[in-house]
Order: sequence, then C-alpha cells, then structure tokens
Amino acid sequence: MGLSFTEFESWLYDNTKTIEEDIFWTPISNDNHESGFGFRVSIKSAIELPVELSGYFNLKSRKLSFSVIHKTEGRIYGLCTGDAKHREGTKWIFGKHKHRWDESEKLGHVYEPNDITAKWDQIEDVLRQFGAEANITLECDIDDPPSHQERLF
Repeated sequence: MGLSFTEFESWLYDNTKTIEEDIFWTPISNDNHESGFGFRVSIKSAIELPVELSGYFNLKSRKLSFSVIHKTEGRIYGLCTGDAKHREGTKWIFGKHKHRWDESEKLGHVYEPNDITAKWDQIEDVLRQFGAEANITLECDIDDPPSHQERLF
C-alpha cells in the first residue's frame, strides 16, 4: 500500500521535522541531461516516513528546485523556480511552482505559490522559505553551489 493523502498531510503539518546534515552541493546530471549541482539529505521527524530533501541548481539554465523524495512514491512535495516550467493538462505554468502529493495525480497537484518571495538565485532564502511552509527546521550549514558552473562541465 502506498502513501495515503492523510499520511502525507499528517507528515506535512508535523512541526518536528528537522534537517541536521550540512548541505553541500556536488556536480550531477539530471534525467533531462542537464548538468548542475545537487544534494540529498535526510529529514528527521517524529512521524517516520522514508523521506529525504534533494536540491538541484543550474546557473546556466537558471533553475533551482527542492523536492521531498519518498523512498517508494518519489517526489511528494517540491518547489521549482527560475526558468522552470510545467505542463498541467493544456495549461503551462512558467517559473515558480510547487508540486504537492495527491494520490490521484502522478506528479501531484501543481500550483503557483505566493509564500516564496525570494528570487530563484537567492538559494538559501528560497530553501528557508520552502522549509518554513513545509514545517522543516534547518539546523544545518548551507553551502553555496559554485558560481562558475559552466567551466566545470
């Protein structure tokens, strides 16, 4: 049996979630064959779900995303910013949008948030705003990704 909407909601509104591992960006390639930097850290919580927080940053394509990844369900909560885009049926969402778990939709419910006010390249501010809305306390150091990424690939 997969993750239910009730289990997701309980986890999302649980305020005991913390990230204690320091965040360091490392070079990666994603499924879209875009090179960039990423990280993956554990999320601790009183409600035990097998989840991690992952981040992706690409200076060249102007993309920043953070996703809560469930071990068996994949992304259950996420934020895409910068030059991100998502197709929802016949409608396109350009720029900042969130993905929220929904048992009936593979990519979850997608919507344009109003709680993320930092610009896409203000990485730590965006992450802290994302964490605040998801009740995730960041008790870690957050390293900046390298600024000259195009020279690395």
